[in-house]
Amino acid sequence: MVVYVIGFTNRGCEYAKKIASVIYVHDVEVYSKTSSDVIGTKKVKESLSDWAKDAMARAECIIFVGATGIAVRAIAPYIKDKRTDPAVLCIDEEGKFVISLLSGHIGGANYYTMLIAERLNAIPVVSTATDINGCFAVDVFAMNQDMYLGDREAAKNVSAWILDGKDVGFSSEFPVEGRLPSGLVSSHFGDLGIFITSKKNEVGPFDSTLILRPRCYTLGIGCKKGTPIEKIELLVDCVLDEANISIKNVKKVASIDIKKEEKGLLDFCEKYVIPCVFFTAKELNILENEDFSSSQFVQSVTNVDCVCERAAVAASNDGKLIVKKTVLDGVTVAVVKETFRVNFTE
Repeated sequence: MVVYVIGFTNRGCEYAKKIASVIYVHDVEVYSKTSSDVIGTKKVKESLSDWAKDAMARAECIIFVGATGIAVRAIAPYIKDKRTDPAVLCIDEEGKFVISLLSGHIGGANYYTMLIAERLNAIPVVSTATDINGCFAVDVFAMNQDMYLGDREAAKNVSAWILDGKDVGFSSEFPVEGRLPSGLVSSHFGDLGIFITSKKNEVGPFDSTLILRPRCYTLGIGCKKGTPIEKIELLVDCVLDEANISIKNVKKVASIDIKKEEKGLLDFCEKYVIPCVFFTAKELNILENEDFSSSQFVQSVTNVDCVCERAAVAASNDGKLIVKKTVLDGVTVAVVKETFRVNFTE
C-alpha cells in the first residue's frame, strides 16, 4: 500500500506527519509544498499539478492537508475511473474534518477516512450513496470488526460487484452473528467472495477471495537484553507456523516494562506494525495462576516467574493461553487468543 500525504503550510505539514504515524502502513511518504523546508517531509519543487499527476499514477491513497479546493483542482485533470482511481482524502489543518473525496469504496477512501478520524479524534465526512443507503461496505466493515483487510485489489472487486448489484460469496471460520447484509450470500465456492480466517497460508474457497483476518491474538514476548530483531522474528515465525496463525491476525505484543527500551523488540513491532504494551512486575504477578510456566531464573531477574505468558494474558481481553512459553536462543514467546465473532447485528 503506497500512501502520499501532502501539506501546504508548516502547520499542515506537521499534521501530515501526524497522519502518517497513525495509518500503520509501511510505504507512506509525506510531502511539503511550502516556501520553507520542513523536516521529515519531501519538498515538492515542481508544480502541484505535476506532483498530483505522478501521485495519481503511483499512490493508492493520497491525503491532502488543506482546503478541499486545492485538492479538487490538483486531481481533477487526472481522474479516470472509479475502478482505477486512487483513494483521495482531504483534511483541514486543525484536524477537525476528514473528508472522503474520491474513490470511497473501491479505492478505500472511506476506509481511511474512518480510520484516521477514529485515531485522531476527528469527524469523518463520507457521502457515498452506498453508505447513505445502508449498503454493505467491506472496508468499513473490516475496520469496525478490527480485521486486517488483505488484498486491496480483491477489496475493490468486492465493492464493485456490490455496487453493480451482484452477490458476493461469504464464508467464515469464526461464528457469525446476525443476518448477512444485502450483497452477501453464504457460500463456499464461486467467482468472488469474502473469507474470514486466521490460518497463515489460507487462500480461500473462491476463485477470487478477499481474506479478512480478525486481530484476535496477542503475543507475549520476553528476551535477554540486547537480543536482535532477527532472533525474536525467528521464534515468532516458528511459533505462528506451528499454530498455523498469520502475523496479520496479531493484535498486539506484550512484555514487561523493563523491556520497553529493548531495541530488538521495538524493531520487531515497528516492522510488523503491531502495537506493543508493557506491564510492571506487580501487574503481572496479580494475575490468577493459569498454570503459567515458571522459571526461578526469570523470577530473579524480573521479579516475575514467567514474562511472556503473563504479559500476553494481561494484554488480552479475557483471552485464553493457546501456546505456552516457547524458548529459543534467549527469546520466549506465548500466544493468547481472544473470542471473536463476526457481527452483523449492529
